Amino acid sequence: MVDWPGHIGYGVDSGTKNPDPSCKEGYHRVTGECGWVSAVGGLYQTIAALNGPYIVSGWIASWCDGGDEVIEIVAMDGPYTGGVPSGVTIGRLTSMSNWVRVTNVIDVTSGQLTVALRTSQWSARDIVSGHFDGINVIPATRGSIGSIKRLACGAGVITDTPQVVSAVIDANTFYIQSEDRSSGIKVVTPDANGTAVGDRVIVCGTLAINSGEAQIEEASILTRTTGEQPAPVAIRLDALGGTASGIQPTVGSGLGPSNIGLLVRTWGIVQSVDPSGFVLTDVTGTTVRCVLPNANAILSPGNYAACTGISSCEIVGEQNTPVIRLRDLSDLTTFRQSD
Repeated sequence: MVDWPGHIGYGVDSGTKNPDPSCKEGYHRVTGECGWVSAVGGLYQTIAALNGPYIVSGWIASWCDGGDEVIEIVAMDGPYTGGVPSGVTIGRLTSMSNWVRVTNVIDVTSGQLTVALRTSQWSARDIVSGHFDGINVIPATRGSIGSIKRLACGAGVITDTPQVVSAVIDANTFYIQSEDRSSGIKVVTPDANGTAVGDRVIVCGTLAINSGEAQIEEASILTRTTGEQPAPVAIRLDALGGTASGIQPTVGSGLGPSNIGLLVRTWGIVQSVDPSGFVLTDVTGTTVRCVLPNANAILSPGNYAACTGISSCEIVGEQNTPVIRLRDLSDLTTFRQSD
C-alpha cells in the first residue's frame, strides 16, 4: 500500500507473533508484519457507498517491540490516493495489546468509502505485528432516541446529541434517555463500558428487540462527558409500559405514551417479596414486578413502597408485562401502613 519490506498474511497462523485467540470472528484474520526495518504498509478496500453516516468497526491486536509502531484501522471518505492513510481513525494501537474491539463513525460525501489497515514502525528493534479481524461497515441513521425507535430492527443507529445515562445495570448494560425525558432506551455493549449515571454519551450500534424491549446492541460509546444525574418521571403503576412506539411493542395496559427505557418513580402496596425483588400492586389491581435483589431483607408484604427505576418489560406467557429495574437500595422508600 505504501512501502512494505515485510509481509501480509491471511489465515490463522500468519506471522510469528500471534494473538490469542487466533481469530475473533470466523476462521481467518489479516496480519501485517515487518521486522528489523523501518516500514509502513497494509491493505485497503474501497466500496461504493451512498452519502451519509456509516459505522465502521473491527478487532485489532498488536505485538510491538517498544519502538514507535502504529497499528490502526482508518476509514476515508473517498478512494485511497497514496501515502500514509488519513481520515477517521477507527482504532489505533501503539503498544502491546491482545484483541480490542474498535468503532467509529464516518460521514461519506463522495459516494465512496475506503477502509485501510496499517502496520508501521520507524525505529526498528524487533518484529512488529498488526492483526485485524471482523471489519464491518454498516449504513446508519442519526437521530433522537424517539426517531431511532421508529426504524427497523437491524438498522445501524447513532444518537444525534449526547444522551443522559440514567442507569447502569451491569458492566455491559446501561440505559440512556433524552434530556427532556421524552424517550429512553437500553444499550448493550460487547465489552465493559465504564459508564456512570449522569454521563452524557453519544452511542452507535444496531437496533434490536430482546424480551419485548427495544435496545441498541453491539453498541459503542463515541463520546462521553460527566454531568448531573437525571430526575425520574412520576408514573402510576397502571400507566407503566404504555402504547407501542416504533419497534417497541405495547407493554402492560397500553395506557398512555410509551415510557419503556425511561427513569421513573412509582408507588404501591407490597404484595410479595422474593430474592430477586418484590411485587407492587395498587387499587386498580395492577401488579408490577420490581427487580432489586435482597429487597426481601427490608420489605414486608402489606407495607407501602415507592421506588425509582427504569421502566422496562419482560415476556410472561404471551404478554409483554412492565418491570421496574431499580439501580440500588437508595431507589427504594418504604412505609408501614401505620405511618
